[in-house]
Amino acid sequence: EHGLSLYIELANGCCILFDTGQSELFLENARLMGCDVGAVDYAVLSHGHYDHGGGLRTFLQNNAHSCIYAQKTAFLSYYSMKEYGLKYIGLDESLKGDYNDRIELCSGIRTLCEGVTLFTCRDKNFPQPECNSLLYGPDKKTNDDFSHEQSLLIEESENVVLIAGCAHSGILN
Repeated sequence: EHGLSLYIELANGCCILFDTGQSELFLENARLMGCDVGAVDYAVLSHGHYDHGGGLRTFLQNNAHSCIYAQKTAFLSYYSMKEYGLKYIGLDESLKGDYNDRIELCSGIRTLCEGVTLFTCRDKNFPQPECNSLLYGPDKKTNDDFSHEQSLLIEESENVVLIAGCAHSGILN
């Protein structure tokens, strides 16, 4: 299905789940690959769209300890313009109430563990993807500014890896 979910094992033994795809299907894929979702140490939500966080409830039900790290505006309402009008593409807002103790709302830069940093794009000096013009939120009249988007930077030894969900803010930014 359309969406993204990455299972990341670091050299230090830490496991990160970056996004949960559109539905519970990420769990079936993880099992097929031999990945134990229950052992994930950190779960990261790249941004507040259903195709990246639609499996959040399933993750929370199958992992008893990990927090979900999301930007503080990730659970607001987001929409996509379709030929028939605006379609809701945000997250299940009831998750905030149901799992409030396990959802960590971030602002700016956050270190998860040694060599792993979450950050959001504040400066937009380079062009953003044209498809953003079809995305709205948190109201139905304003284009999405993607303040709810965050990326993951992993630094191990001499290796540096940047993981971005959709890079709606523009990968160069």
